[in-house]
Amino acid sequence: MEVSERQRKILDALVGEYVYTAEPVGSNTLVKRYHLGVSAATVRSELSALEEGGYVLSPHVSAGRIPTDAGYRTFVDGLKAKREQVDSLERQARAAFEPIRWATEFDEFISGVTAALTKLTSCLAIIAAPTIAKAQPRRISIVPVTAASCVVVVVMQDGTVANRRVSLPVEVDPADLADLESRLNEVLGGREAGKVRQLAEQDPDRLAALLGSTPLARRIIAEVGACLSSQQPEAPYRSGLSSLLEEPEFTDPATAVPLTRLLEDGHGLARLLDGVAEVEGVVVRIGHENGDGLPPMSVVATGYSALDADGLVAVVGPTRMDYAKAIAAIRAAAVTLEATLR
Repeated sequence: MEVSERQRKILDALVGEYVYTAEPVGSNTLVKRYHLGVSAATVRSELSALEEGGYVLSPHVSAGRIPTDAGYRTFVDGLKAKREQVDSLERQARAAFEPIRWATEFDEFISGVTAALTKLTSCLAIIAAPTIAKAQPRRISIVPVTAASCVVVVVMQDGTVANRRVSLPVEVDPADLADLESRLNEVLGGREAGKVRQLAEQDPDRLAALLGSTPLARRIIAEVGACLSSQQPEAPYRSGLSSLLEEPEFTDPATAVPLTRLLEDGHGLARLLDGVAEVEGVVVRIGHENGDGLPPMSVVATGYSALDADGLVAVVGPTRMDYAKAIAAIRAAAVTLEATLR
């Protein structure tokens, strides 16, 4: 069924009202609260047509109507024509993120953006920090401790640090360590951390050959690889699960428990957000678009690039979410993350 302009206007009003009230919407309510320019009888007729087309449904007899997943999809696709409205919401959202940009610690900043995203959308906010695989080590240092031990320190571009205490089989001149440190930074400079780690773990001979193929070089290479392995991305930052569970859709344990299990399962969450970072722009997945057997929820997400790596920012909420506000907030969060972590 092709939705007419009048039907789209009525559907938009119904979605807006239902998002606000979480109650089925009747034709009289739409006529009274929205400037539709038609009578209640006409609205009822158009709602019947929309119901036949699968865009709305009546949960109970004479109880008004609510949007279906197809109705929400039509509404979201229509937001492209309301760019000025979404842009205005995005400017407001950026202002909400601005004070957080002055955070001095990485964790404080990401946690602040996550919490602000929840406050703006009333949804569960998820931020995956830039993955280490594409990041580049800023500096590798070899610090002598005793004649037969040292500490290998790897500093990443985002300021995170990993270090390993190394016991050496023989005493080593500090000058030799300094020379190896210099060659390490020269050889590994500009290489992505994931490729360095792969070389160190799977082809150490090739990397050692670039550094002189000495036993000392091999030992330090192994420790550099161990440092980078320890810097694998942690679980995504999250905020707002309690807010999400307060939504009417999730007050019933029959829907709340599966949702909680999904969000607590790292693999389940990864499947839910799979492929988002590879798509340009904001991705909106509504209800059944997330897969069968899942709670009635929607995901709004986008990837972002910072520190020469990729991250992800998303909100998870009921299908009855304020999509315009969620899209604007996600865009603003991604811009804030990229601008601050560059």
